[in-house]
Amino acid sequence: MNQPQHPDNSNSPSSWYQQMGQMVEQLGADGFFAAMFDALSSQLSFDHPQVWLFRSDKLPALLYHAIARGDREVQIDGYIAGAYRQDPFYRQGRSGADGLFRITEIGANQFKQSERYAGYFSQMNVCDEVGYLYELGEGTFINLTLQRRQHGDRFSDEELSFLHRAEPLIRALTEKHWSLYREQLSSQNELEDSIERAIRLFGSSVLTEREHQTLQLMLRGYSSQSAAERLEISIETLRRHRKHIYQKLDIGSQAELFSLFINCLPYLPTDADGDPLVPYQSPQSSEP
Repeated sequence: MNQPQHPDNSNSPSSWYQQMGQMVEQLGADGFFAAMFDALSSQLSFDHPQVWLFRSDKLPALLYHAIARGDREVQIDGYIAGAYRQDPFYRQGRSGADGLFRITEIGANQFKQSERYAGYFSQMNVCDEVGYLYELGEGTFINLTLQRRQHGDRFSDEELSFLHRAEPLIRALTEKHWSLYREQLSSQNELEDSIERAIRLFGSSVLTEREHQTLQLMLRGYSSQSAAERLEISIETLRRHRKHIYQKLDIGSQAELFSLFINCLPYLPTDADGDPLVPYQSPQSSEP
């Protein structure tokens, strides 16, 4: 997707004004958030910039990131898999909070009350995090996040002061961008939602619950080691699940698995939670 960002940190007002022009030029375009983080990086250094969109009754949607490949399993996959529910920024956004926030100011209760989230956060290799939260209407809000890697310096008072001064501009441009971009994003999100729903339902009629959990991780591209860790089982147990999946789906390889999944997509029920494999394999079915 996006390459890891190497902050410029030239700290020049003229650089900030030049970058603001780039942000305006990218309003409504795919490059808007990259231009925004480039502008911010002219004034301070940060790691793992990312933009999350939260909508009612939907999984978080990652609109932009510059996260190194080695950090994506925790920062992205683990977050979408459920860690977001305990994320202090997500909880603040759901409560209607708006503006710039720092994780140490809003997250104390989550770390005390949820050992699982505290453990997840410790895996992120992060010592500090700040984020802009903005309501976008219709149960939707957005989080623009900046982090600092573990063993680095926390955001200084001077840097936080700059981020607060920049907040009205970041808000105005983000809201304008959203008004221009959301129609395009809506079509993209509908496709992503359909694929996510298909992953959740595919094979559910013939597999055990544990086999189906294994299948979903396979379809999402998890390695055997990562899937076993996610399910808290041994590699041997995971391999047994995979063998049973292949037997029950009458396939012999992962390539055949993905081919079968793609062939079943047109048979995904539009208004019910049924396994698309059933109508696909039905003798009566021809075209969905």
